[in-house]
Amino acid sequence: MGFFSNFKKRNLLAIFPSIIINNAKEFKEGGLINSWSLSCSYGTRIFLNDLFIDGEYGHNPFKARSNILDKDNINEIYKFFAMYSLAMFLHSNDTIFTRFDLPKEKEEEFENEIISIFEFSKKNLHHYQSMKDNLNKGQTMNVLYDLVFKEGLKVTDFENDLEILNFKVAQFPILMTGHFIPLYNSMLTELTKLK
Repeated sequence: MGFFSNFKKRNLLAIFPSIIINNAKEFKEGGLINSWSLSCSYGTRIFLNDLFIDGEYGHNPFKARSNILDKDNINEIYKFFAMYSLAMFLHSNDTIFTRFDLPKEKEEEFENEIISIFEFSKKNLHHYQSMKDNLNKGQTMNVLYDLVFKEGLKVTDFENDLEILNFKVAQFPILMTGHFIPLYNSMLTELTKLK
């Protein structure tokens, strides 16, 4: 049963990156828009696979809720990671994220193209703005985490769930800075070399 259940989850996690690949096809292979889209979607897929299926992190609230994953909530979770990555890429001074020197006038064009490729809804744009607003407070990762549980997994009253809160403080930042961000950075660096 576990094998088939995990197989189904892996297939669900593969759907959104295929949408992004299709949406990004019109942009030059190895170009920044195409490379950024692929890096973000594939990096997120690998990271989510680890969080929801393979990772052994003690009391893991992601894995504990992996049985409620479906196409819709996975797509939303991918978008939350794209929002986080885009906010960090364009608007953060944090050097942990690979950055490219885009002229100011190109930043808005790049941002709009990524928003289109990832098919952000009006609600997604509101959440994206919230992430940008929290950059200077160092709270963007917390906004991402809360969105995944509140909006993506529809966990009601998650603010009172000790397992979720403990993982948010003790594990998630370590996993993001030690796994997701380096993965995203290395993929983006390699893909932009294809120009």
